[in-house]
Formats: sequence, structure tokens, C-alpha cells
Amino acid sequence: MRARSEATAISPQPSIPFSQQNWNRSIYNVKYTPAWALMGGVGIQLTPSATLDIGYRYLNAGDTTTLINPQTGSTVKQTNSSQEVHIGIRYMVN
Repeated sequence: MRARSEATAISPQPSIPFSQQNWNRSIYNVKYTPAWALMGGVGIQLTPSATLDIGYRYLNAGDTTTLINPQTGSTVKQTNSSQEVHIGIRYMVN
């Protein structure tokens, strides 16, 4: 079984007259980027035992480059991010 990091060229190269050829492109490239998050929230006391919690979180999980067409090498770069709002009630039992 061949390892994923190895790329073997097709021989002979296919002839596609209407597009640029990039047959040696490897689709198993791995790029590690840091992920980061920004969070904040408040707690509003409703009763001595119950608190309303409201929170926000922004998560940036880095960029992803997706290979769309292996014959032409067309790619799309996307940022993986999300925004979340959390609402909950915290109840303390004494």
C-alpha cells in the first residue's frame, strides 16, 4: 500500500486541450494552523437560588483550502469560524 504523502505522476500525461493541466498535484497536503476563541458572559441573579446565564463565544478554527478540481488545480480557501450565544438558568441547591 502506498503512503498518502507520495505522489506518482500519470504516464503518459492525459491530453486535455481546453484546460491547464496539473496532474502531479497532491491532494493530501496537511497544514496546521492555530485555533483561538474569544468568550464572555454575564450572570443575572433572579432569586437567591437561580441565576440567568448569558454568554457569547467566537471561535476561529483556522483556514481550510479545498481542492475543487484536481485536473486544473482549482482551490477554494475558507475561514472556519462560528459565533454562538448561550442562554441558560443555573439553579443552586442549598
